[in-house]
Amino acid sequence: MDAKELKKRTKEFAHRSVKLAITLPKTELGTHIRKQLIRCATSVAANYRATLLAQTKAAFY
Repeated sequence: MDAKELKKRTKEFAHRSVKLAITLPKTELGTHIRKQLIRCATSVAANYRATLLAQTKAAFY
């Protein structure tokens, strides 16, 4: 798997996770899980894109 494919897959994962989060019940627990799921799922793609932009190994780590 190359960088381009992984970038695409992480973005698709984020989109699917947000769609799932929207279907959760409108309860206090559902709202808490929805927010947590959206934050976690979208951070994967954001962090991977940030590593691709790193110009040094130190910035990568």
